[in-house]
Amino acid sequence: MTIRSALDHALDVALPARCAGCGREGDPLCPWCLPALDGRLDMPAGTPIGLAPELPEGLLQLEWCGPFAGIVRAALHEFKYSGERRLAAPLGAAMARRWERVGAGGDVLVPVPVHADRARRRGYDQAVLRHATPACRAPTSSKPRRPPGYECERP
Repeated sequence: MTIRSALDHALDVALPARCAGCGREGDPLCPWCLPALDGRLDMPAGTPIGLAPELPEGLLQLEWCGPFAGIVRAALHEFKYSGERRLAAPLGAAMARRWERVGAGGDVLVPVPVHADRARRRGYDQAVLRHATPACRAPTSSKPRRPPGYECERP
C-alpha cells in the first residue's frame, strides 16, 4: 500500500463519501445512482450531446457517457468544483464503457486539460485524473492537438 492510498483510506474512514446523486453516505456514486452514467450507452456514435452544430474542423466526434443533467451533472460538478476525486473512477469507467461501445471513427480519447490556473486552484486536472484511473480502459493520449488553423477565442 502506498502512502497516498493509505491517506486516501484514512480519509474515507474519517470523511466517508456521499453519493453525488442522492447524498447517501458510502460511495461517491451509490448503486442506485451509478446507472445514470450509462444514460447514452446504447445510443449510436455521433448522437448529438447538446453542443453547437458547428464543431471545429478536424474534431471527429465528441462523446460522453450520459446526459449532462441530474445525477451526471451533479457528479461532474462534485468532481470538478468540490474536489471529490473519488468520482474519477466511476466517471472514467463510464467513459470507457461508452468508448468501447461507440468509439467508431477515432483511435484514442484525449483528455482536454484545464487551464493551468484552474488546475492550481483545484489541486488537480480532472480530465487527466479521470483518464488515469484504472477503470478508464480506453486508449488515451496525453497530447491534445488543435486542428491546423484553429484558434481558441477568449471571451
